[in-house]
Amino acid sequence: MYPQTRIREAGVFRSRLYSLAISLAAFAAACGPATGAALPQGFTETKLLSGINPSAMELAPDGRLFFCDKSGKVRVVKDGTLQDTPFLSLDVDFTEERGLLGLAFDPAYSTGSAFIYVYYTAKNPSHNRISRFPAGANAVSGAEQILLDLDNLTNVGWHNGGAIHFGKDGKLYIAAGNNTNNGYSQSLTSLLGKILRINPDGSIPADNPFEAATGKYHAIWALGLRNPFTAAVHPTTGAYFVNDVGEGTNEEINDATAGSNFGWPKSEGHAATAPTGLTGTYNDPVSWYQHNGTCALTGGTFYHPPVNPFGAAYQDLYFFSDYCGGWIKTFNPKDKAVKEFATGINRPIDLKVGPDGVMYYLSRGNRAAGVGSGSAADNSSTADGGLFRVKGSAPVGVSPMSRRAPHVSLDGRIPVPAGARSLRLAAVDGSQVAEYHFIEGARPEWIAVPAGLSKRMLLLEVR
Repeated sequence: MYPQTRIREAGVFRSRLYSLAISLAAFAAACGPATGAALPQGFTETKLLSGINPSAMELAPDGRLFFCDKSGKVRVVKDGTLQDTPFLSLDVDFTEERGLLGLAFDPAYSTGSAFIYVYYTAKNPSHNRISRFPAGANAVSGAEQILLDLDNLTNVGWHNGGAIHFGKDGKLYIAAGNNTNNGYSQSLTSLLGKILRINPDGSIPADNPFEAATGKYHAIWALGLRNPFTAAVHPTTGAYFVNDVGEGTNEEINDATAGSNFGWPKSEGHAATAPTGLTGTYNDPVSWYQHNGTCALTGGTFYHPPVNPFGAAYQDLYFFSDYCGGWIKTFNPKDKAVKEFATGINRPIDLKVGPDGVMYYLSRGNRAAGVGSGSAADNSSTADGGLFRVKGSAPVGVSPMSRRAPHVSLDGRIPVPAGARSLRLAAVDGSQVAEYHFIEGARPEWIAVPAGLSKRMLLLEVR
């Protein structure tokens, strides 16, 4: 999709009543298996959607899967069905690598906040924008709140970045491409080629690291990037991995920290000697690979679900994909080992892991005629994209039939199913588990949701 490796082609929510595992399982079961990626023994792939124009996705705590249609629509998959009406429709510039490129959900949703955050290319003049919208049950319920307008773009449609994620500190992290202007990457008077950090309401944290950057440029948190197409936050440690698409030689996985300078354009891939004359602290990539039939690192996600059907060997690995290589590999942050996981994928564009341990990937589909990864028209839009589920077979000690969606009342209680002998709950991020065992004849009708679990939970087991 991205000629000469100039990538980022395109780069949840939660109502009270659904758990993520049950909704995703429902729509996966509704679709038959697809012969596609070559996977390790014991893993299976299912094609869930086809004929879409995807750029990014996010899993909602309530069980729905939201994905960005690059042309400006946020689409929703609920209980196995792609909803007819978009959750949000925007008028965007989606030429080349521009468009609706990123999606995030307010981490405070369970305490009453209900916002969906998006990164998209606004028009007249074209520039990338971060906005949020109040969210209703099936669509946005209020007007756009513009949080940050990035600097205006040139007529070049490449290098937009677009990944947005909330960190463990509750701040919104924004990965912005450099619009092919290498000077932007090292400048404290441009938001492009950077990691930006803002508060959920769009204000800028006072503790951002670059005091010399004033006004909206104080949002700069890290710099020296070319085109950070995707990124991921570890659900428990908070580690923030940023994938930067290289130019002629290397793709990078960077472990981002405040004040980091990743070196572009003075370095690409590993630098045996740290570049000099940089603002901030040079941060060498934790992993990189040279171009050899590859072109762009387009997906990344940590594997740390509360339920692990992939097996212990995969716990806490970082999965990443290459757009032209058509593969998914794993990176072990502990020993730096990289191993092959899947091959034969048509232009993977994003990866995510659900709390039930299933991995999802988006693909842009078959390549159109053009240079490298696709023609200009193909980069702008495709009708051949798909959503896929990859499932492991390792025993997890929970029968799939026992995973049910808890109905949470307005006052934060869960009804105990008739005949249940025990319940087991877990936080979506795997940080807390609660178990209940009942005596026949003394089974309560309701139990209160434990403090900390709130409504961000997965009902793992009912027996």
